[in-house]
Amino acid sequence: MARQKAVEANEAKSNFVANISHEIRTPMNAILGLTYLLQKQPLSPTVLNMVQKIHHSGENLLGIINDILDFSKIEAHRLDIECVAFQLADVIDNVANIMSSSVGNKPIEVIMSAIPQGAESLKGDPLRLGQVLINLTGNALKFTKRGEVVVGMTRVNDYIHNEKVRIRFSVRDTGIGIPQEKQKTIFNAFSQVDASTTRTFGGTGLGLTISKQLVGLMGGDLQLFSEEGVGSEFYFELTFPLSDPATNSMPHMLHQRILIADDHDVALSLIVDTAMSLGWRPESTSSGQGVLDKLEKLGMSTFDVLLIDWRMPGIDGLSAVTSIHEQMPDFDTPVILMVNAADRDKLYDNPASKLIDAVITKPVTSSSLYNSLLEIKNRRGGIKNKIVRSQARRVEGLTILVVDDNEINRMVAENILSSEGAQVELAENGSIAFSILTKSPQKFDVILMDVQMPVMDGYAATREIKQNGELRNIPVIALTAAVFKADRDAAIRAGMDDFVPKPFDVEELIGTVLRCTKKQNSSGVSKARISYRDETLNDPYFSESLGLEKWSDKKSYQSQLAVFLEHHENDIQRMTDELEKAHYVEAQRLCHKLRGSAGALQLKPLWELSTQLEVLLEEESEDYLELLKELAQCMRETIELIREYLSNNRELDPTIKARVVEFTHQTEHACKSVLKTLSSNDADKVEKALSKVDKWLPEELVGNINSCLNEHDFRRAESIVKEYIDSQNS
Repeated sequence: MARQKAVEANEAKSNFVANISHEIRTPMNAILGLTYLLQKQPLSPTVLNMVQKIHHSGENLLGIINDILDFSKIEAHRLDIECVAFQLADVIDNVANIMSSSVGNKPIEVIMSAIPQGAESLKGDPLRLGQVLINLTGNALKFTKRGEVVVGMTRVNDYIHNEKVRIRFSVRDTGIGIPQEKQKTIFNAFSQVDASTTRTFGGTGLGLTISKQLVGLMGGDLQLFSEEGVGSEFYFELTFPLSDPATNSMPHMLHQRILIADDHDVALSLIVDTAMSLGWRPESTSSGQGVLDKLEKLGMSTFDVLLIDWRMPGIDGLSAVTSIHEQMPDFDTPVILMVNAADRDKLYDNPASKLIDAVITKPVTSSSLYNSLLEIKNRRGGIKNKIVRSQARRVEGLTILVVDDNEINRMVAENILSSEGAQVELAENGSIAFSILTKSPQKFDVILMDVQMPVMDGYAATREIKQNGELRNIPVIALTAAVFKADRDAAIRAGMDDFVPKPFDVEELIGTVLRCTKKQNSSGVSKARISYRDETLNDPYFSESLGLEKWSDKKSYQSQLAVFLEHHENDIQRMTDELEKAHYVEAQRLCHKLRGSAGALQLKPLWELSTQLEVLLEEESEDYLELLKELAQCMRETIELIREYLSNNRELDPTIKARVVEFTHQTEHACKSVLKTLSSNDADKVEKALSKVDKWLPEELVGNINSCLNEHDFRRAESIVKEYIDSQNS
């Protein structure tokens, strides 16, 4: 009886939290949505500042709501950890952005270590990993008045085993520290270092509890070392499976020569590590005078990039840049990046700021450094043929039906989607929406559907839509304040295609709309068949322009597509045959080869699905059937489009197949011969050597080497040849 009552009480509490979360999120959607729209209006600086503060306060309130909800989920064992492919740099860059905005005007150095080598592309839960790091860095900044906050990442004992990597994450500060007696309870719910009525620091006291639980769910243990008055370090270790990156670094961005100046020893060391992790060649100095001395000694032409801290004793960053331009006015200066911890407005107010190309806010990450330089080189014309897609009016041409019983929510959604170029119609419940749809079944590209509505709710409306032959292919996106997994599952069971929580993030909303409409377009022949001569080709299964971003040589690319058809057309049937015999290892091997070929040819949907299936087969999971069907459909569409492309392309007869080369002693000798010549850094010599041995080499390899020679990127060519040898010998 007592157990039954406890279960009922716990269920009642969970339902209460879910309901109260829904009730709070609905007005929060209006607050955040309307302030987002207000910030896009012409406002005076004073009014804009007030609107920004309202928006920021709303985000803080949402963070508190999420903390309470996460804590409730963890208690009820309803929080799931995902395992998806992600780039660690994306997570760290997001943490760095939040740190840079949180530090304010405090005299604090915020420092981010480089991504450990070999740990760039992982599988895991990037959202929860980021949540833990954001919480820990937020606490560190809150309790530190001056000094430094350092986020560290290192491989544990250089651990890489069975395509897995173990990483130690740490957040260290020079703040107030935690008394010994408090350290025993610091991870308890609602526990705070300063719990007095006159306390300086706010918060719910749930952040560390949630972080501890999340790290535990991800397979680690959040630990603490702290000394009162000296500072604290929170640290944990996690093991991640490695994932294959979908794209490689642009050749134009490799081997940049960079001079880094920072008077803070730790920051300087970690920024040097970050530059090295990008494959760049760094030199460093601790002062503005050091910059001038090195440039005078080595020459301006030595460096592609100057990365200079603004606030340094003696000659600061801006003074150093001014001297550079005064002493060498006729020289085409390298890219100049200014590093700044705070006071960005004061920096821009200085007339000398016009001499710099961009400002990077601390902490410097590999992503922020790489993207800043890429943008500047593109602006200067240093990178040609780069496709630049405007982010404005991203859903132009789409007609969207928004269904919500809340008038403010409808208005917010309409204004945001309209500002992005969409045509928007509104309905206040499911019944009205269904009536609008049946009158114009071909009109709408996607439906945003609230769940809880009077007359007819979102679930019932979606079921009606999916049972209607004319409407069933229109994607339906659940737009709801209910955020438990059970709510998401209910939406999927009703036939909804995706899920966006309220209050919605604009980028997430637009991304989900684009993703769903892309899927829909791929199923319609008229929308999917796009001219292969069109450089804006965007077929989701196959894209020549996307493929040629990786393959500079068009003939080699076409030739390898023909090889793909020859070798992989029957892969799905082979996998099916092996799985019927429960031969998971052989099926996984076939899937792995398919994944590798799809990735090399930039067949991204095929690569993504085969990657997911390979994970299931590795675990010998029996839940592979639906994914295998989806992969088979993707394979059919991809093969059909490749055949159509090859048959319409005069540069290659589709009956001509690329040369298939077995890896023999002669092949290995040919590779070593090419490697030896590449060390000369002489393109003519390499081409001559390659022409003598190319009959022993795969056309794909020859094409890749030639692409590197066109860019004079000899080191990249060496890496490609070595990777090929290693792959054949393994």
